[in-house]
Amino acid sequence: MPAESNDFAFREIRTVQDAELALTYPRLSFEQCMECIHVLREARHWGLHQLACGRAVEEGFGVTRSSIPSRRVKRAAREILTAYLQQSDRIEELADPVEAARSWVGRLSSVAGVDPEIGDFLEDKHEKLNKLLLLQRRFTLACMTPMAKLLRHFGLPALAIQAATRKLDDDPDDVPALTTRGAAFTDLGHLSDATRDHQRGYEIEPDNSYLLNAFSRTLQEDERLEEALEFAKRAFEIEPSKPTARRLVAAARALGDTGERERVLAVLESGPDAAPSPAVTQLVVAIAAEVHLSLGLFEEVEAYLRAVSNEEVQFEETQEIIEKLTAAVAEEHDRRQGRLDLGEEPEGDIEDGDGDGYEDFEPI
Repeated sequence: MPAESNDFAFREIRTVQDAELALTYPRLSFEQCMECIHVLREARHWGLHQLACGRAVEEGFGVTRSSIPSRRVKRAAREILTAYLQQSDRIEELADPVEAARSWVGRLSSVAGVDPEIGDFLEDKHEKLNKLLLLQRRFTLACMTPMAKLLRHFGLPALAIQAATRKLDDDPDDVPALTTRGAAFTDLGHLSDATRDHQRGYEIEPDNSYLLNAFSRTLQEDERLEEALEFAKRAFEIEPSKPTARRLVAAARALGDTGERERVLAVLESGPDAAPSPAVTQLVVAIAAEVHLSLGLFEEVEAYLRAVSNEEVQFEETQEIIEKLTAAVAEEHDRRQGRLDLGEEPEGDIEDGDGDGYEDFEPI
């Protein structure tokens, strides 16, 4: 039996056994809970993973835990939602896990008054779970692609593939389903399958910006960097937006093109509206800084934040990016000083929109 005090404070959590023992202690820090989550996710030990997520959320959502970045708390909440939904291996059996996840979010409704950012996050998740439950209960062919998009959003690409395949079995040329299934295959690292779906979609609708964006990410993952950049440029020309701009900046960066921001601006300038507005330029530069963050280039992010500190922000999207970058830089400073070591955020976190296609653009 564990001691009443938190004797686990000076132990490392490296194995499932370590995590299992840690979770028997009545008091664990948020950092220790996150270490358990990492170990258990890698081991795919979903029962204990869900327990660790619950402990992390309880600790992180506490009103006295203002020192814990909300980004980390939201990550723990996303983990537990994924753990709920992973209890099913088949889309036909999703209703009960979705209902359980929705109930769990509902029980945290009081948090909304503690931290507005986390409150908005929970409201968004509750709305998406409601949509997912409605689609699962209807379970018609028309529901399959929207269901696949939501399943990807919750980090469940294997189930997303099942849903999109239902639609494609009926209509093999459905481009939204091909795009979503291809993106899910990319999530899993099945790049040949992803390329097959995206190539088929491209043959049908070569000017579909959602498809081009998704195809660009797959090509980049497959190290076909020049092709990835060309597809990203074309997607951005057709649909200048935050996701396509992010994809273009990322593709340019992967190719070693240090002028990625100028490339995005050049595309905007060549469009029918001529030069971009200052507000659009501001958003593009913020997106470039966001990509730098995903690459761990904190010095460049800090330089960007210093440059915009006295600017009047025009778009709400730009302000959201600035707030995210500010929190991430502060967190990195803490980590370097040894006060916080929770591991790295996964690259291309879908919660922030990974720019692969429909989930970032198309409403349900």
